[in-house]
Amino acid sequence: MRDVQVLGIDFSAQPEFLDKIVGTLNAVNDLHFRCDLFGVVDDDPPVLVLYRPGQGHYGWHPDAATTSPLRKLTFTLQLSEADSYEGGDLEVQGFGPTNREVGSMTIFPSFFWHRVTPVTAGERLALVGWMHGPSFR
Repeated sequence: MRDVQVLGIDFSAQPEFLDKIVGTLNAVNDLHFRCDLFGVVDDDPPVLVLYRPGQGHYGWHPDAATTSPLRKLTFTLQLSEADSYEGGDLEVQGFGPTNREVGSMTIFPSFFWHRVTPVTAGERLALVGWMHGPSFR
């Protein structure tokens, strides 16, 4: 169950921003996951996700569903100050809440189940996206 506002973002004015994110994702993948990756693809671009009280949560789900079989890694870049909202914890199953500090990035395999708990005060803004690759063998 999802109850958030999803906003598109155009990286064409500052492509180096997305390049830095992709560079970080590739480095983490090389160290920890070793997935075959294509990168971020145009038909499934990163999005800004805004969580507000009363419409600020995302129930348990994986990102590598049958509708997006090529998603290999999911990332969430925290854009809100940690103390600017209550609730809104990103939890990856088996790992608990993730780092809430602005600028922190959480990276995990897209088949991992995860959620964002309800925001009860303030607003949580995050950049969420996926690295794609060939189908798993």
